Amino acid sequence: MNRIIVFMQVWNEANWLPYSYESIYDFADEIILSEGCHTTWNVNSSTKSTDGTIGIIKDLHDKDKDNKLNSMLLDSSDTHMSKLIVEVITKNTMLMNTKIEYGDWIFIVDADEAYKSEDLAKLKEFLKTTDADDLEMSEYQFVYNFNLYMNASHHRLFRYIPGSRFAGVNHLIYATGNDYRNNTAKIPEDICKMYHYPYVKPPKELWTKINSFNRDSHLYPDRIKWFKDVYMKFNMKEQEKYYKIVKDITGAKTFAWEGGSKLYEFTGTHPSVMNNHPYKNKDWLKEIKKIKIEDL
Repeated sequence: MNRIIVFMQVWNEANWLPYSYESIYDFADEIILSEGCHTTWNVNSSTKSTDGTIGIIKDLHDKDKDNKLNSMLLDSSDTHMSKLIVEVITKNTMLMNTKIEYGDWIFIVDADEAYKSEDLAKLKEFLKTTDADDLEMSEYQFVYNFNLYMNASHHRLFRYIPGSRFAGVNHLIYATGNDYRNNTAKIPEDICKMYHYPYVKPPKELWTKINSFNRDSHLYPDRIKWFKDVYMKFNMKEQEKYYKIVKDITGAKTFAWEGGSKLYEFTGTHPSVMNNHPYKNKDWLKEIKKIKIEDL
């Protein structure tokens, strides 16, 4: 079978990276891990992690029994890169730093997501039979805690064709300029589904990310409004009220809750690697009631 090459971009993900990395290690043939990358999260902030992420990457190298990890610590001198295409440039840099061949699979994995090993085993078999070059994956996207989620999906796997390159964050084009999404398919949910935890984080951490998220973008005020009027005030009893606010905030739909997707109570099980996660029993929905926005 062709190789599976994981692309991970991280910045201040000390609380998440070890779990995500462990969940995909056996599945991957190579893991390209870019730290200090200029993601849309940190374009107005320091380009190096300050929370211990770099030390964790060094530990991962020490424990890399199969020599799969290829990490890139990007230099902060690269801050001249356009804020609109920073993630694209980083991913194309990662692409140039692997010996990828025709038919190999690029697997985009965020540091705050995890997978079940049995799902990845089924996914590996699915990759052998699909004719698509671009694969979209459904996900549980958790908000506030491990018990509330919204339905979402992202394009995550791409069959490499020589000359292809990233034209968007999770978006490739062929050497001809044609769009990968002209040959896309959705991975059946009974084969593999992503467990994503982007909003199971301390409110102060999310607030910091909101404030460093392309300040010069016309969407910036909408994201601030989303955080103040939805995230910090939300309660399940009045959920329709808050979903309406999200739908009315046009910019928020590109950033959070997919333009008003509802939250549901999770009744399944999480990937086993998450059983010992420090936030497993945290409930930020309760915490926000004790926090004033001016204290963040």
